[in-house]
Amino acid sequence: MLSYELRHLLRARWLYAYAALFLAVASLTLTFSEGSDRTLLILTHASLLVVPLVSAVAAANSIYARRPYDAFLLTQPVSRAAVFFASVVSLVLAFGASFFLPVAALTLPAGLPLAPTMQMLLANVALSTTCVLTGVLVATWVEERTRGLGALLITWLATAVVYDGALLYLIVVFEDYPIEPFLTAAVLLNPIDAVRLLLYQDLGLRFVLPVVLPPGAVWLSLSVWSIILLLSGLRLFLRKDY
Repeated sequence: MLSYELRHLLRARWLYAYAALFLAVASLTLTFSEGSDRTLLILTHASLLVVPLVSAVAAANSIYARRPYDAFLLTQPVSRAAVFFASVVSLVLAFGASFFLPVAALTLPAGLPLAPTMQMLLANVALSTTCVLTGVLVATWVEERTRGLGALLITWLATAVVYDGALLYLIVVFEDYPIEPFLTAAVLLNPIDAVRLLLYQDLGLRFVLPVVLPPGAVWLSLSVWSIILLLSGLRLFLRKDY
């Protein structure tokens, strides 16, 4: 089932358009940026906006589109868990590869620092995984496509844009108080912020960060988020009435 799902996704034109977008962004960045740090910083900013939005919305749209097919599969002698994992794993692999392969093909031979470049690539693949699982969870939970996609757009806007503004406001208002533990928890609760902090630390931009965390804490946070979202989506799928 997994191989079939992957072959089906490889025929989707939008997936190649997504990969081409990052190929173009990486190419333009390498052409016009000045220095390796600037190149990685521009790629980081672009990916932190585009990867969560496209991964979550496109994954949810794929789940909505395949509902009749899932209903047909569930009439066959296959388990619900197998159907769920085949669709989810194929989406995770497809979106991760669509970012990693084109960006790595341009950045790795360009002579950029290897460790920060690999950190940027792998962190965005992990973020893509988290966002794909979020899209799957919402599409499984919310019946109407319009409401589900709208909820994902609002979630992306809140976590990618509004969240940072709220944290900045709290830092300014409570600057005289020891709020570092709260800020640490707040950053780890938002995968986009956690990845941004991880990549900024690699690029030597600690002075613009509210807190400093070891990379292991960020990777653990992303892993926990992925497990929670995966198990929640599986539970909803197993109970869903088709």
